[in-house]
Amino acid sequence: MHEILQIYQMNSNPRGHCVVINNEIFHKSTELDDRDGTEKDVISLEKLFTQLHFLVDVRNNKTAQEIVDIVQEYTDMDHTNYDCFVMVILSHGSHGNVYGVDGKEVDISKIVFSFDSIYCQSLHGKPKLFFIQACQGITQKLDELDLQDIEQVDEALHNTARRADMFISMATSPGYVSWRNINIGTWFIQAVVYAFKYWAHSCELVNIMTKVGTKHGG
Repeated sequence: MHEILQIYQMNSNPRGHCVVINNEIFHKSTELDDRDGTEKDVISLEKLFTQLHFLVDVRNNKTAQEIVDIVQEYTDMDHTNYDCFVMVILSHGSHGNVYGVDGKEVDISKIVFSFDSIYCQSLHGKPKLFFIQACQGITQKLDELDLQDIEQVDEALHNTARRADMFISMATSPGYVSWRNINIGTWFIQAVVYAFKYWAHSCELVNIMTKVGTKHGG
């Protein structure tokens, strides 16, 4: 007998919200460099997710508290008429955190788990995708997408029913920097956009992200 796989409904139009938090210009007091080239990622993401029938909302240059407020805004929102939710964060970061433009940290896990089935009931049973483009340390190495880490995170999330249906993809492994080109954007986001553009209609998410890992690491 063939195994029956659960397939997410993806029929609503719009499909759902895609929120892009794009931090480019940091307060001088933070001594963090501005993220030149990040606008290339924003343009690519806007085009991709608009073509995939999402409502794209770009928020530029947000402090840590403003990031928290945006998360709260979308967890409070009624997603009943939508089939999916996407959040992309483009910023500097440290291990397990992303930075606001004021240099203060926001815990990535708290962002993600704010959308679980308790805090955001209208997204219960619906896919919630999180793409984090931020350094997670200072080691300078050409980073590959660590699919084993993603699988471990995904497994841990699915062991808890309230945190099911979540997918987290990081630009780099803990302890490492991620890479950005001022002319084309970040390697990770551009690989995500490329993979979704060519395979979103025919491949499962994990297979798409495997292709991201291949292109990003290759």
